Amino acid sequence: MVVEATLMAIYSEPRFWFTNAFGGEQRRLALVFLVNERSGTLLTATDETTDARFFDLDHPPEIDDIYRETLDDLRQLTGEVILK
Repeated sequence: MVVEATLMAIYSEPRFWFTNAFGGEQRRLALVFLVNERSGTLLTATDETTDARFFDLDHPPEIDDIYRETLDDLRQLTGEVILK
Protein backbone atom coordinates (compact mmCIF):
# COMPACT_ATOMS: atom_id res chain seq x y z
CA MET A 1 0.00 0.00 0.00
CA VAL A 2 1.27 3.47 -0.87
CA VAL A 3 1.56 5.67 2.20
CA GLU A 4 3.13 8.74 0.57
CA ALA A 5 3.78 9.62 -3.10
CA THR A 6 4.90 12.69 -5.04
CA LEU A 7 3.95 13.55 -8.61
CA MET A 8 7.12 13.11 -10.66
CA ALA A 9 6.06 13.49 -14.30
CA ILE A 10 3.19 13.93 -16.74
CA TYR A 11 3.62 12.37 -20.19
CA SER A 12 1.06 13.42 -22.81
CA GLU A 13 2.94 14.44 -25.99
CA PRO A 14 1.72 13.02 -29.31
CA ARG A 15 4.87 10.85 -29.49
CA PHE A 16 3.41 8.82 -26.59
CA TRP A 17 0.20 8.07 -28.53
CA PHE A 18 -0.17 4.72 -30.24
CA THR A 19 -2.45 2.68 -32.50
CA ASN A 20 -4.10 -0.27 -30.78
CA ALA A 21 -4.58 -3.76 -32.24
CA PHE A 22 -7.96 -2.70 -33.70
CA GLY A 23 -6.51 0.29 -35.57
CA GLY A 24 -7.80 2.90 -33.13
CA GLU A 25 -5.58 5.75 -31.98
CA GLN A 26 -4.97 5.79 -28.26
CA ARG A 27 -3.93 9.04 -26.63
CA ARG A 28 -1.81 8.21 -23.66
CA LEU A 29 -1.79 10.39 -20.57
CA ALA A 30 0.57 9.05 -17.93
CA LEU A 31 0.86 10.51 -14.45
CA VAL A 32 3.98 9.07 -12.80
CA PHE A 33 4.38 9.16 -9.05
CA LEU A 34 7.50 8.60 -6.98
CA VAL A 35 6.56 6.49 -3.99
CA ASN A 36 8.27 7.97 -0.94
CA GLU A 37 6.85 5.49 1.56
CA ARG A 38 5.00 2.21 1.29
CA SER A 39 3.87 -0.61 3.52
CA GLY A 40 2.79 -4.18 3.05
CA THR A 41 3.90 -6.80 0.55
CA LEU A 42 4.04 -6.45 -3.23
CA LEU A 43 1.57 -8.78 -4.96
CA THR A 44 3.41 -10.36 -7.89
CA ALA A 45 0.24 -11.41 -9.73
CA THR A 46 -3.14 -9.65 -9.89
CA ASP A 47 -5.92 -9.15 -12.46
CA GLU A 48 -3.62 -6.65 -14.23
CA THR A 49 -0.13 -8.06 -13.58
CA THR A 50 1.65 -11.37 -13.96
CA ASP A 51 5.19 -10.63 -12.76
CA ALA A 52 5.32 -7.47 -10.63
CA ARG A 53 8.66 -6.99 -8.87
CA PHE A 54 11.19 -4.47 -7.67
CA PHE A 55 14.46 -4.04 -9.55
CA ASP A 56 17.69 -2.08 -9.29
CA LEU A 57 17.34 1.25 -11.12
CA ASP A 58 20.62 0.63 -12.94
CA HIS A 59 19.65 -2.92 -13.99
CA PRO A 60 16.03 -2.83 -15.19
CA PRO A 61 14.38 -5.82 -16.87
CA GLU A 62 13.48 -5.70 -20.58
CA ILE A 63 11.05 -2.77 -20.87
CA ASP A 64 9.61 -0.57 -23.61
CA ASP A 65 11.38 2.68 -24.49
CA ILE A 66 8.66 4.81 -22.85
CA TYR A 67 9.41 3.19 -19.49
CA ARG A 68 13.17 3.44 -20.05
CA GLU A 69 12.67 7.19 -20.61
CA THR A 70 10.77 7.40 -17.31
CA LEU A 71 13.70 5.74 -15.51
CA ASP A 72 16.11 8.20 -17.17
CA ASP A 73 13.89 11.06 -15.98
CA LEU A 74 13.92 9.63 -12.46
CA ARG A 75 17.73 9.60 -12.45
CA GLN A 76 17.76 13.30 -13.35
CA LEU A 77 14.93 14.35 -11.03
CA THR A 78 15.42 17.83 -9.54
CA GLY A 79 12.19 18.08 -7.57
CA GLU A 80 10.29 19.84 -10.37
CA VAL A 81 7.45 17.96 -12.09
CA ILE A 82 8.58 16.82 -15.56
CA LEU A 83 6.13 17.72 -18.34
CA LYS A 84 6.46 15.97 -21.70
